[in-house]
Amino acid sequence: MTKYKLIIFILLIAIGAAIFYVNFNTPNASEDPELIEIVKKVKQDPSTANLENLNLKIRAIWTNKCYSCHSSEKMKGDLALDTYEGVLAGGIDGPILVKGKASKSDIIRRLKLPKGHHDAMPEKGEQLTPFQIKAIALWIDHGAVWSTKKTKLFYEAPLSLDKPVLTENRTFHNPIDIWVDAYFKEKKIKWPE
Repeated sequence: MTKYKLIIFILLIAIGAAIFYVNFNTPNASEDPELIEIVKKVKQDPSTANLENLNLKIRAIWTNKCYSCHSSEKMKGDLALDTYEGVLAGGIDGPILVKGKASKSDIIRRLKLPKGHHDAMPEKGEQLTPFQIKAIALWIDHGAVWSTKKTKLFYEAPLSLDKPVLTENRTFHNPIDIWVDAYFKEKKIKWPE
């Protein structure tokens, strides 16, 4: 009987580890769709352009979650994340990243620590999601390429302009007038005189 208990115990551990792995490596529904897409692209093609785009998304994360304590304006622990020089220099405790080795980078260690731990980052506010941490690790593993482009702070939904269908109209020739006239007819509104 104890043999079966041991087998069940091992199976439960394996299932728990699999669930943790899936949850840690899979973005959740609230994750930035642009970040998800860029991470996929970098995994398929770690070109400089893709790595620069990943860097821009990481800097946007840092802007929202880290700059209040770690920017050129306020350098808590002598760490500034808003410049490449600041990122490479690190802070009081030394460099925060080792290019090409996320597993040896202090920033990844600190981001993964539980909230409330004295070394955990960010100290205040909402912690980064496991997927965001994974994206930063991916960026570091691919050499921490820094883009010279400006960071986009917010996700921008793609816009598509819909051109209204214009009905044939003998009174008006301007598309706006035709569209307004169709609206007036639909709502039974008379043109002002």
